[in-house]
Amino acid sequence: MEWSARSPSRFLPLSILLNPEDGNAVTAFGSDTSPCASSGHTSEDASGSGSDTRAVEATTAVLVVTTKPPPKRRGRKAHLPKMNNSERGKYYRNKRKRYGDELMSSVAAVREEIVRLHAMKAICNDLSISTHMSLPGSFGRIVREFFVQFRHGVQLSPARRNMALPDVEISTCQQELYMNATMARDVDFGEFQGIDTIMDQWQRYSQYHSLLVFEMLDMHITGPKSAPIVSANGRLRARYSRKTIENVFPHVVGNEPLIQRLIGKEIVYPCSNQFFFSEDGRIQRYNTEADFVFAMVQALGSTEDAALLLGQALIQKQHMIGVGH
Repeated sequence: MEWSARSPSRFLPLSILLNPEDGNAVTAFGSDTSPCASSGHTSEDASGSGSDTRAVEATTAVLVVTTKPPPKRRGRKAHLPKMNNSERGKYYRNKRKRYGDELMSSVAAVREEIVRLHAMKAICNDLSISTHMSLPGSFGRIVREFFVQFRHGVQLSPARRNMALPDVEISTCQQELYMNATMARDVDFGEFQGIDTIMDQWQRYSQYHSLLVFEMLDMHITGPKSAPIVSANGRLRARYSRKTIENVFPHVVGNEPLIQRLIGKEIVYPCSNQFFFSEDGRIQRYNTEADFVFAMVQALGSTEDAALLLGQALIQKQHMIGVGH
């Protein structure tokens, strides 16, 4: 601290200003505030005597205060509450247990990742496509694998599919890996394009139904050997829920008698699938159609009810659901 004053015998009030250039430096200014100094009178006037006039010199003081940042604490930032030996022992035992649980969780996550990577490697080795694999048996195996991969649609949360989360992640990863390994990135899907579009539809089918089973019934191969067309007939079994009504048949939401006939009912859609392979061995085009009319007539037992249900349904191109017209 630095102090400078012309009249140390005087007590001066200080005006403290913060130096804008240095937040730690403070400058204080003071002036003599005695009656003589403030009013400009002489000491004679102040005392009432006739002594010689004496001018009181105003005094200015400068106070410079430099503050230092507080010292950094060492060790723990937060102090533990006061505890006796028993409480302290319990605290540290719980802390060690939490650490052990976190460590075990990390190890389990690493093991799950290893399993997932092994699964990815197996599918890559199994489904790697090259020109020397351009044999009818290879193309048929790829199509059969498509039905295996999407037998239950796209796996959702464990609560929806009764699977553990790692199993869901592995299954979804396998499906995406299969698609990228066997299909062109811009694969034609009816009038649409892209692997993402196909995956989006499987996601919708899985979300909108409480049960989904995709099965192949027969398969045959036509076309040139270098770029064949594989046709596979199958069926899609689906169980309706309120989500099905809300997202596919929203126009009958107020028709509760019809809804009650549908919820929980298993619908079987006959479906045809065509896979067009390019010369590099990948699927360049995938066409699929589901016979919704036949399935609804069979389920409801009435062509009128089937027509009412399908009249304004959010279904496009005989397979795209949840998409407006």
